[in-house]
Amino acid sequence: MHREVSQEQKHKRKSKTAVLHQKFYFLRDFVERRKLQINRLQQEIDKAFILFEQSAKNVPLLFEYTESVIMENRAEQTYTHRFKVWDAMLLRQAHEPVAAKKTYSWRDIDPSHTIHNKDAKFVTFEGSYDKHHQPVEGLWFIELITLAALSGSPSSEITSRYGVSKRSFQGPITTPYGPTTSRWQYLLSKDLGLIFIPIEILMTDALLAHSAVQIMSKTGARAHEFLQIRLVPEHLYRLNLTENKECILFNAVPKGRTKEEPFLY
Repeated sequence: MHREVSQEQKHKRKSKTAVLHQKFYFLRDFVERRKLQINRLQQEIDKAFILFEQSAKNVPLLFEYTESVIMENRAEQTYTHRFKVWDAMLLRQAHEPVAAKKTYSWRDIDPSHTIHNKDAKFVTFEGSYDKHHQPVEGLWFIELITLAALSGSPSSEITSRYGVSKRSFQGPITTPYGPTTSRWQYLLSKDLGLIFIPIEILMTDALLAHSAVQIMSKTGARAHEFLQIRLVPEHLYRLNLTENKECILFNAVPKGRTKEEPFLY
């Protein structure tokens, strides 16, 4: 009797997980496409930075690229994404005429501020367009940026949509140059309507999200075991192997233990 009950419970568990396994393929494909989209943007930005350094730097560098986007109905659309590369001097020149008084007075006396960094470069989003040159929502993360979802102070719209409080919502500073530059970028966005692309943050988030989905959907870890995996950059590595394969190195606390241990997936 006990064996029959055990077998019945086993079959029930398999039938429930079978439904999830069918969806795992689509989830992995979805996350993979988003990661590749950010990878492509990173490559285009790197090329644009080289061109900007070779220019006179008297105006922002406009660059664009075209990519094929898979829609929810699996149809394929071709979109063109446009961006601009700025340095700190160009941003200041554009902002100073409309900025509040004394916006730059105290920044001028701080030699460590980014406005004095001649090597600092910034990327702004200038829009996505279809083949008929009509504006479209071509990049999924633009809305997250405009709603401050990648910052430590998200908008009320994003917190109410996903049912989280501002206190519990924690995000990274969206610039590699520190909080003072983040504040400056906020003023630039507010006064000039600029949308800055925090490519470093996007690359990190894409790596973490893609790794999390891969680990969860392929290792068979239960949900409560999966939550013990601390997916942070200093404990997460992706290694590219031969024959187009890869592996993930991460730290996790095994069930019943108290200390992290390294795992290879």
